Amino acid sequence: MPAETAAKMESGEALDRTELRALKQDLWELYEDYAQACDRQDFQAWTTFFTQDCEYKAISRENFDEALPHATLYCDGLGMVKDRAMALRETAVYEPRHLRHFLSGLRVTSVAGDSIESEANFLVVESMSGRESRIVFVGTYVDRVVRTPQGLKFQSRQAVFDNYRVLVSLVVPI
Repeated sequence: MPAETAAKMESGEALDRTELRALKQDLWELYEDYAQACDRQDFQAWTTFFTQDCEYKAISRENFDEALPHATLYCDGLGMVKDRAMALRETAVYEPRHLRHFLSGLRVTSVAGDSIESEANFLVVESMSGRESRIVFVGTYVDRVVRTPQGLKFQSRQAVFDNYRVLVSLVVPI
C-alpha cells in the first residue's frame, strides 16, 4: 500500500476509489489464502493468519444478533488457535472429508489507522467418500484485520453461520 494511503488511514480520512480498490485487493488475497489453507487442511498455515491477541469464533447468527457469548468454536489468543491446530493434526479423529470455501461480497465497513473492519459472505461445501457433496455452512465473516510488518492479519474473525443447525461436528475452522 502506498505511504499516502497508509497516512490517510492513520488520520481517519476517507479513502478514494483507487485506494479502496487496492485495499480490497489486499483483503481478497488474505481471504482467499485463508480459505485455501482451510480447504487443504493446512492447519499450521491457518495459525499464521492471526495476531497474537486474536479472537476466532464460529458463532450462530442467532447468538451473534442477540450478542450472546456462546460460540460453537472459540479461540481467545494465538495460543488457543495453535492448540486447535495441533489437536486437528495430532489427536482429532473424524471421518476424512474435503471442504471447499466459496467467498463473495467483500465489504470494507471502516478503516481507522492500521485497523480495517470488513465482512464477506462464505459458503462451505463438504465432500466425503461415497456421498453427495453438501452445503455445511453458509454465512458472513465479520472481521477486524490489522496491518502488521508481516502483512494483513486477523485480529478478530467471527464466522457467523446462518445454518439452522450444524449438520456435522464443527471440528475444523470455517
